[in-house]
Amino acid sequence: ETPAPSIPGGFKGAGEAGTTGAPAAILNAVNDALDPRGVVLSDQPITSERVWRALHARP
Repeated sequence: ETPAPSIPGGFKGAGEAGTTGAPAAILNAVNDALDPRGVVLSDQPITSERVWRALHARP
């Protein structure tokens, strides 16, 4: 193994790729929960304020 020359300490990233699917999975779970109310969110990050606004924006 060789240290990364451009980073203090020579550390290299490892394991970050496993977290890239989490935001999409959370968005899908939130949309599944909101589906009975006819609400769909498509923007991230998903915040409680965005969920609240989406729920109350319906006619």
